[in-house]
Amino acid sequence: MVRLAIALALLGVLALAPPAAARLLLDEQQCPPPGFDALQSFDVNQYIAQRWYVQKQEPLVYQPEDRLFCVFAEYKPLEEDPLDGLLVNNYANEGGINGPVVGTSQVNGGPWTTATIPDKRRPSKLRVGIALGGSESSPGIRLGRGGDYWVVAAGQSEGPANRSGSLYDWAIVTGGSPDRRSNGACAAGSSSDLVRSLQTNDVGLWLFTRKPVDPTNTQLMMSKLAELGLDPSGLVDVPQQGCAYACGPGSGSCD
Repeated sequence: MVRLAIALALLGVLALAPPAAARLLLDEQQCPPPGFDALQSFDVNQYIAQRWYVQKQEPLVYQPEDRLFCVFAEYKPLEEDPLDGLLVNNYANEGGINGPVVGTSQVNGGPWTTATIPDKRRPSKLRVGIALGGSESSPGIRLGRGGDYWVVAAGQSEGPANRSGSLYDWAIVTGGSPDRRSNGACAAGSSSDLVRSLQTNDVGLWLFTRKPVDPTNTQLMMSKLAELGLDPSGLVDVPQQGCAYACGPGSGSCD
């Protein structure tokens, strides 16, 4: 009877509350947020046309905070059609701006990393992982399924003068579906802090821009996170000011 009374009381509150507040109370228990998904309309050719600079991201076991300086990502088709797979070049400095270079694939001999698109009808849903034996002429053999990489929002800068010439000047990427409750919102990754601290797949949040320093689009993306129901509390700033980006993809060993 007590449970029934509580349930009836809650229904009464929802009935009297404004629609937005009622939705908030109902949606508070739901992760991922209702209707959450990667972009339905997405042009992968436009997405990979230029370099992406990370403005903010969640530190991860393979991208700890002391390696989050001057971070950028480049994606190159492994075949003629990018839907058949991408080479992933991640670049970063360790310890500080213009510190030692770390990365993947063509960056300082890092682990060969590729992205696949399991469903070519949904190219905004990729899977990224390490591949053994990869080279310029071979994609290598993928270890496991890889981790989900979802482009959940992307667009052009509001002012034409700030646009890069691509359909996308900014992008928000999640490590797949944000199934975890976090600070009244949702986030990707295990609900266990210990497991998440060791997790390499299906975790993370990234804010990308085409310009190395782009406070305008960074603020726009922070607002988008609230609209999407994503928790921004785990994000850290990624310094880009003063970065030389020395020894980038294709430069060989930087040691």
